[in-house]
Amino acid sequence: MTVRVPHPADAPGPSAARRFVVWRALPVLGGLVLLFLGALALVVWSTREVDSVSLDRETRMFRHSIQALKEQIAHEQESVTIWDDALWHLSDGNVESGQWLDSNLISWMHDYFGHDEVYILDPEDRPVIGLYDGRVGLSGGYAGARSEIDHLARDLRSRLRAEDTDGISAVVQTIGEADFAFVNGHPVLVSVKPMVPSGDTARPPPTPAPGENYLHVSIRYLDGALLRDLEGSHSFRDIRFVRQPAADLPTETYELLDRHGASIGNFIWSPFLPGHDVLSRIAPALAALFVALLVGIVVGLLFLYRRILGERVARQDAYRLAFYDPVTGLPNRGMVVHLLAEAVSDLPVGGPVGVLYVDLERFRLVNETLGRAGGNLILAAVATRLAGLVQDGETVARVGGDEFVILTRGRSEDEIIVLADEILAGARVPFVVEGNPVLAGLFVGISIATTPGLSADECLRRADVARSHARTTGRLRRATFGPDMDRNLRGRREIEGDLHRALAAESDEISVFFQPVFSLADGRAVGAEALARWRHPARGWIVPDVFIPVAEEAELIGQLGARVLRLACREAVRWPGLGVAVNASPRELSDPDYPQRVAAALAASGLPPDRLHIEVTETTMLEAAGQTGRTLATLRGLGVGIIIDDFGTGFSSLSRLRDLEADRIKIDRSFITHICDNATDQAIVQAIVDMAHAAGLQTTVEGVETADQADL
Repeated sequence: MTVRVPHPADAPGPSAARRFVVWRALPVLGGLVLLFLGALALVVWSTREVDSVSLDRETRMFRHSIQALKEQIAHEQESVTIWDDALWHLSDGNVESGQWLDSNLISWMHDYFGHDEVYILDPEDRPVIGLYDGRVGLSGGYAGARSEIDHLARDLRSRLRAEDTDGISAVVQTIGEADFAFVNGHPVLVSVKPMVPSGDTARPPPTPAPGENYLHVSIRYLDGALLRDLEGSHSFRDIRFVRQPAADLPTETYELLDRHGASIGNFIWSPFLPGHDVLSRIAPALAALFVALLVGIVVGLLFLYRRILGERVARQDAYRLAFYDPVTGLPNRGMVVHLLAEAVSDLPVGGPVGVLYVDLERFRLVNETLGRAGGNLILAAVATRLAGLVQDGETVARVGGDEFVILTRGRSEDEIIVLADEILAGARVPFVVEGNPVLAGLFVGISIATTPGLSADECLRRADVARSHARTTGRLRRATFGPDMDRNLRGRREIEGDLHRALAAESDEISVFFQPVFSLADGRAVGAEALARWRHPARGWIVPDVFIPVAEEAELIGQLGARVLRLACREAVRWPGLGVAVNASPRELSDPDYPQRVAAALAASGLPPDRLHIEVTETTMLEAAGQTGRTLATLRGLGVGIIIDDFGTGFSSLSRLRDLEADRIKIDRSFITHICDNATDQAIVQAIVDMAHAAGLQTTVEGVETADQADL
């Protein structure tokens, strides 16, 4: 993997060391040899200059660190203030919403970002919920901060009504008000931000009138933990806050002023004076005149070089963070756009430019099951696999939470498709994280530019559209952008909207058909599998292969599954002695409330639990750790049976069959279609049946449609 990254001009290296030796060390040492007194004067002068530069640098660094908190805290607040779900919960006003608000808007800011006090104000500037001293509550802390909060809230509402946009930047997306103050015995930064909709859900929340927003208030103490962080990150020593006037304090101070210029107090610290330290160390040796001075200057020069080198390394690291993803070490979106813009501007020189947009399937479930640390391990492993597939001069980048981009140059369309197939083939090998095998399904979207005219953003958009199209064709799929994909994408969005409507209206558009299951021993029906069907009032019957993927992508699969479960139980209770099987998606199984929905459906219909079976794909059973594993255990405790669906299409083995704790397996129909004239399929089915019987499991053969198949 080759990436061209512009480097800072002062990046450390051998040339920097040579420059330091030639331009600093040699003149000083030569002057010492030629003129002892001149060298002595130079040492004294140099050390004072170093002390002055160091003190000035510390003061500027501290001032910048404190002032930068305004933008930092505003940015951190926007992780929760620009959120449709938050506005819905604020408007609900029930106990469950209060708990949600505490967990996501209050305690989250304290636990994750370290904000010391957090409050939510309603449109009348009355506190709704808050946190003080690590506990949820409004007494004490809010009363002490109220006067400061009130005037900031008034100013912010006035700006909102005036539609003022001053202060919005690439980092801060909404206006806010912030000021330094002395609150509850602490110097603080108070930041107030409006709660606004994000517009990323299909059900937008009520939009408040300008200035009538709920307000989010965060207060960060500027003493205690914050000062310890500054000591650790910037090498400040003994930082403390005092309320004395600046005139009574030494020079190494920073006076904290509010927005009106009034003094709140002063930060003081013990300055780092490298020149003074050097002189102190060589003072005993000054009596030795030339030798002692020589040693002192050498030590001082070495120390100065290390300091300069450290600053340059820090600048280079900061520069690198702007272009690289810290989790995987790959280039980020900014670098991809830069490289892609260069590549398309050079066309047709160098050959076609290919963009492969790679998206991990169900990565949110991986995070929920294995935690963020486990998810990061998967991302790093995926990055390593992708990087191993590209050639020199090509780039692999991480452009989103679970999204990667590969830039190719000079490959033909067929060669790019071969690369996409190699990526998909690699995804069939499971990762192992903390002893758990995890299959990371992939979708790959491809766009190819052969002539100039397309922007980098358009190339990425086309690849993303192709990636979205690939998701509609099933797991481990790829698609190359074509003119019809934009139209198909609009069609999918229309279907998504209609599905929202059909599920919300509880209409009879969504119904359940039943596919019978027969005993091969005597031909009698032993149960049925519930299948979701949708009859659209305008489009007619929409096949499941179209609307099921849309439901999964739009996070409607839970509502759809609940509808099918209720209808299936209500119908099956009328079948004496027969059972019914209902499919459960991986997203439903990762929901801790799913067993309660199953129990409620059984209770409402009167269906005995042993007549209900939940069908789970083999891949989901393979990844049955964390919440999914707990959900399956709870379902077994209810007396509900578990069926492994599509068995044989994943990584089947006798040892895993022993550990799956299922009641039945379904042999995938792909092995049945040609079983009468395909000896390999016959052998596979026989092996699966033998493994199942050895593990004490029953088997269902899916897709038997002819008498010959049934006889076999």
